[in-house]
Amino acid sequence: MQGDDDRGGKRAAASAQPPVRAKRSAHILRKSLQERERANMSLTIAIDDGHGMQTPGKRTPVLPSGEVMRENEFNRRVAALLEAHLTRCGFDTLLVAPTDADTPLAERTTVANRAGADLYVSVHANAFGAGGWNGVRGIETYHYAGSTAGARAARMLHRHLLAGTPLPDRGVRTANFYVLRHTAMPAVLVECGFMTNQADARLLMSETYRAECAEELARGICEYFGRPYAVPVPDPETANAAPVRLTVNGKAIDDALLIDSAAYVPLRAFGEALGLAVGWRNADKRATLDGRPVSGRLIDGVMYAPLRELGQTLGGRVGWDQASRTASYWD
Repeated sequence: MQGDDDRGGKRAAASAQPPVRAKRSAHILRKSLQERERANMSLTIAIDDGHGMQTPGKRTPVLPSGEVMRENEFNRRVAALLEAHLTRCGFDTLLVAPTDADTPLAERTTVANRAGADLYVSVHANAFGAGGWNGVRGIETYHYAGSTAGARAARMLHRHLLAGTPLPDRGVRTANFYVLRHTAMPAVLVECGFMTNQADARLLMSETYRAECAEELARGICEYFGRPYAVPVPDPETANAAPVRLTVNGKAIDDALLIDSAAYVPLRAFGEALGLAVGWRNADKRATLDGRPVSGRLIDGVMYAPLRELGQTLGGRVGWDQASRTASYWD
């Protein structure tokens, strides 16, 4: 959900402030993309998981179970799964807000613009009213009013989102949100359900729905760029992977694995713990951490990297305690 500072009101355009520069026309953009495809050049997707873990107000009301979901819990999980899908489908990816902090919008768009990204996708969960439960629910997708290419991308992503779990179709809309008007590439912002509706909130908290949204967005992006969607194939080498504990500067990180006596760590969580940006270079099939290439492998839709290599790359200290089966990293 975009805040009032981004939107200038719940549904109204934020301001008359012009975009960072004029969006390219759909004709020019399609020609450029076709030329890059013929030259076998990579395409970069900027992925924005809206807000941060502690952004005030961006969460569900308290559910009957006593649970509360922060919006960024949904956003970041979908973004991580989307990144894995796009990597498998041959795209370069760029996480413009790789930490738990609420990265400023200007920083997010600047990172995407400087990288020359080809599409910007911002993942959100919506809200309505004063913060209590209500009956408003459904999916809506936004693009900048002056972007023909953005409108085309928004329609495709929206159609794929609606193809899964049945939710009310709230349409493809135009808006003057910061991340839509200050990006030099086509940009789309998706709202995948309402945190203020109990039925939608349960979906947003579901790993199944998060995985579904990520796949649907990936399929829409593939369609937009004219690429086939690559169905994931199980990795037989990781069939016997065993979970282990991991600490980064003393902070516990979930989901580390032991594969062939080597500790592998979820790269995004590792990067977030250190405040380092995570990306992917499709040209040489390498993940990047703070711009430096590292060996990565996809496991169940999550990018993992060997901890020892990360220590060598970053100059940190790596340890292993056999008794507690805990890997550790200190910078």
